[in-house]
Amino acid sequence: MLHINRNEKRKAAVLNKMRTLPQRLTFLMEAVDTTPGKLSRDLGKERSYISQILKEKIKTPRPEFFEYLQSRYNVNPIWMKTGEGEPFLEGGRQNNIPAASLVNLINHLSPDRRSAAIVVLRALAKADEAEAEKGKKR
Repeated sequence: MLHINRNEKRKAAVLNKMRTLPQRLTFLMEAVDTTPGKLSRDLGKERSYISQILKEKIKTPRPEFFEYLQSRYNVNPIWMKTGEGEPFLEGGRQNNIPAASLVNLINHLSPDRRSAAIVVLRALAKADEAEAEKGKKR
């Protein structure tokens, strides 16, 4: 027989009430202690961008929005889009380098150096993936 404790039941009840993107986004901002203005700036968008999502003036954000939330806060993009699954991916909440800051830094490089930086970043990402695969096989 499967036993679910009271905390798990409460958590499931709270998560099930988050049927809309604005509700899930509000939950996320509270969980990571940020504001609509700060999150908009981190995304490299106008200050009102997140507020427009919260007011449902923007109903379907671009894929980059979900990618940013995943890379910055380890948010489960499926949960953010649909409400299905857990809010955070394995490993829980993480605060990584804001993607907008990294993009801004790369954009300030000369075109040749920008291309080189992208090649290096891709190589590092590939090496990390290979290392992670080795760890899974052990």
